[in-house]
Amino acid sequence: TYEKPFSDVKVRQSVNYAVNRPLINKALFNNKAILCAGPISPRTFGADPGLGTNAYDPVKAKQLLKDAGYTDKNPLTLRLRVPVIPYAVKSAQYVASQLRDIGVKVTVDELDFTRWLDEVFTKGDYDMTIVAHVEPRDLVKWANPKYYWHYNNPQLQALVKEADAGSTDDYVRLMKQASELLANDAAADWLFLLPNLVVTTSDVTGIGQNATSLSFDLTTIASR
Repeated sequence: TYEKPFSDVKVRQSVNYAVNRPLINKALFNNKAILCAGPISPRTFGADPGLGTNAYDPVKAKQLLKDAGYTDKNPLTLRLRVPVIPYAVKSAQYVASQLRDIGVKVTVDELDFTRWLDEVFTKGDYDMTIVAHVEPRDLVKWANPKYYWHYNNPQLQALVKEADAGSTDDYVRLMKQASELLANDAAADWLFLLPNLVVTTSDVTGIGQNATSLSFDLTTIASR
């Protein structure tokens, strides 16, 4: 599904086990982020609340890396290219450190967002990246091999196509299956549901919840 080294599921699983997501959540967001079990936000239609995750296990991560053929004499080398956005830069520092702990050589490359869009998103010039996705139905993009992840899984594509053509119940059932497939295949490491923290005085009402941007609908905001 991917080019080397991530064409090997053991490498993808190793990265998942090496990254301590609860620690990142605590350090960056004071535990205000929601840890995701897969590609669908826990607050999104079709999410699977029972989906398990690869828990932090550096010993297992090292073994998977060894099973994939990477050792101290033949280390895995990766480029982590991230946009210069606070959550991405700070997360990259923790991810790189945790991967180095299992023997991976990681170079962090910080790019302004215009360069990130050109080199990472458009040209696919990266090994790993960190960016928040707020598009509707993100999981569907995993069924598009031309999207910048270049994940090509016919089984997933068939599930998404069947879900779109089915009833509401069919959609929920099949999206859960698709989430499980992606999680088991370690298609990515879904770090967290990015928190959008807003602080107001107690007399302000009408602030919406679960916003995906810093914009506000002023028609709903009032003061007591």
